[in-house]
Amino acid sequence: MKLPKDASLDALKFKDLVESIPVMVKKAKEIKELSEKAQGEVTIREAINELRVWCENTEFVLTEHDSNGRQTPLIREWKEVMTQVSDHQSLILSLKESRFYSGFADQIEQIE
Repeated sequence: MKLPKDASLDALKFKDLVESIPVMVKKAKEIKELSEKAQGEVTIREAINELRVWCENTEFVLTEHDSNGRQTPLIREWKEVMTQVSDHQSLILSLKESRFYSGFADQIEQIE
Protein backbone atom coordinates (compact mmCIF):
# COMPACT_ATOMS: atom_id res chain seq x y z
CA MET A 1 0.00 0.00 0.00
CA LYS A 2 3.09 2.17 -0.01
CA LEU A 3 2.72 3.35 3.56
CA PRO A 4 5.55 5.40 5.03
CA LYS A 5 8.42 3.22 6.25
CA ASP A 6 7.98 4.47 9.81
CA ALA A 7 4.26 3.61 9.82
CA SER A 8 3.35 0.78 12.17
CA LEU A 9 -0.01 -0.47 13.32
CA ASP A 10 0.44 1.44 16.57
CA ALA A 11 1.44 4.68 14.84
CA LEU A 12 -0.73 4.53 11.71
CA LYS A 13 -2.39 7.83 10.92
CA PHE A 14 -5.50 8.57 8.89
CA LYS A 15 -3.48 10.66 6.45
CA ASP A 16 -1.28 7.64 5.74
CA LEU A 17 -4.35 5.71 4.63
CA VAL A 18 -5.72 8.61 2.58
CA GLU A 19 -2.40 8.92 0.77
CA SER A 20 -2.56 5.18 0.01
CA ILE A 21 -5.96 5.34 -1.69
CA PRO A 22 -4.58 5.43 -5.26
CA VAL A 23 -2.53 2.29 -4.58
CA MET A 24 -5.50 0.59 -2.90
CA VAL A 25 -7.72 1.37 -5.88
CA LYS A 26 -5.17 -0.16 -8.25
CA LYS A 27 -4.85 -3.22 -6.05
CA ALA A 28 -8.55 -3.55 -5.17
CA LYS A 29 -8.77 -7.04 -6.67
CA GLU A 30 -5.77 -8.30 -4.69
CA ILE A 31 -7.07 -6.68 -1.49
CA LYS A 32 -10.49 -8.28 -2.01
CA GLU A 33 -8.89 -11.70 -2.59
CA LEU A 34 -6.75 -11.30 0.52
CA SER A 35 -9.81 -10.35 2.56
CA GLU A 36 -11.78 -13.35 1.24
CA LYS A 37 -8.88 -15.66 2.04
CA ALA A 38 -8.60 -14.27 5.57
CA GLN A 39 -12.34 -14.68 6.16
CA GLY A 40 -12.29 -18.21 4.76
CA GLU A 41 -9.35 -19.18 6.95
CA VAL A 42 -11.00 -17.72 10.06
CA THR A 43 -14.12 -19.76 9.31
CA ILE A 44 -12.07 -22.94 8.95
CA ARG A 45 -10.09 -22.26 12.14
CA GLU A 46 -13.31 -21.70 14.09
CA ALA A 47 -14.81 -24.93 12.70
CA ILE A 48 -11.66 -26.90 13.55
CA ASN A 49 -11.73 -25.47 17.06
CA GLU A 50 -15.42 -26.40 17.43
CA LEU A 51 -14.67 -29.96 16.31
CA ARG A 52 -11.69 -30.29 18.65
CA VAL A 53 -13.68 -29.02 21.62
CA TRP A 54 -16.44 -31.52 20.84
CA CYS A 55 -13.96 -34.38 20.51
CA GLU A 56 -12.19 -33.48 23.74
CA ASN A 57 -15.28 -32.86 25.86
CA THR A 58 -17.90 -35.29 24.64
CA GLU A 59 -18.42 -38.06 27.14
CA PHE A 60 -20.40 -41.21 26.56
CA VAL A 61 -22.85 -42.23 29.22
CA LEU A 62 -22.78 -46.00 29.25
CA THR A 63 -25.24 -48.51 30.54
CA GLU A 64 -24.64 -52.20 31.03
CA HIS A 65 -26.70 -54.59 28.95
CA ASP A 66 -26.95 -58.18 30.09
CA SER A 67 -27.21 -60.68 27.27
CA ASN A 68 -26.70 -64.40 27.80
CA GLY A 69 -24.83 -63.76 31.02
CA ARG A 70 -22.46 -61.33 29.35
CA GLN A 71 -22.30 -57.64 30.24
CA THR A 72 -22.04 -55.35 27.24
CA PRO A 73 -21.62 -51.59 27.68
CA LEU A 74 -24.00 -49.61 25.50
CA ILE A 75 -24.02 -45.88 24.84
CA ARG A 76 -27.04 -44.28 26.41
CA GLU A 77 -28.73 -41.64 24.21
CA TRP A 78 -26.82 -42.98 21.20
CA LYS A 79 -29.21 -41.30 18.76
CA GLU A 80 -28.12 -37.87 19.98
CA VAL A 81 -24.45 -38.86 19.70
CA MET A 82 -24.96 -40.20 16.17
CA THR A 83 -26.77 -37.00 15.18
CA GLN A 84 -23.83 -34.95 16.44
CA VAL A 85 -21.36 -37.20 14.61
CA SER A 86 -23.40 -36.82 11.42
CA ASP A 87 -23.50 -33.03 11.82
CA HIS A 88 -19.74 -32.95 12.30
CA GLN A 89 -19.18 -35.17 9.27
CA SER A 90 -21.22 -32.69 7.21
CA LEU A 91 -19.10 -29.85 8.59
CA ILE A 92 -15.90 -31.69 7.66
CA LEU A 93 -17.18 -32.32 4.14
CA SER A 94 -17.99 -28.63 3.71
CA LEU A 95 -14.51 -27.70 4.97
CA LYS A 96 -12.98 -30.06 2.41
CA GLU A 97 -14.90 -28.28 -0.35
CA SER A 98 -13.50 -24.90 0.67
CA ARG A 99 -10.86 -23.44 -1.62
CA PHE A 100 -8.81 -22.72 1.52
CA TYR A 101 -8.80 -26.38 2.63
CA SER A 102 -5.22 -27.16 1.58
CA GLY A 103 -3.69 -25.04 4.35
CA PHE A 104 -5.64 -26.99 6.96
CA ALA A 105 -5.77 -30.44 5.35
CA ASP A 106 -3.60 -32.15 7.97
CA GLN A 107 -5.64 -30.77 10.88
CA ILE A 108 -8.97 -31.64 9.27
CA GLU A 109 -7.84 -35.14 8.32
CA GLN A 110 -6.63 -35.72 11.88
CA ILE A 111 -10.06 -34.81 13.25
CA GLU A 112 -11.80 -36.84 10.57
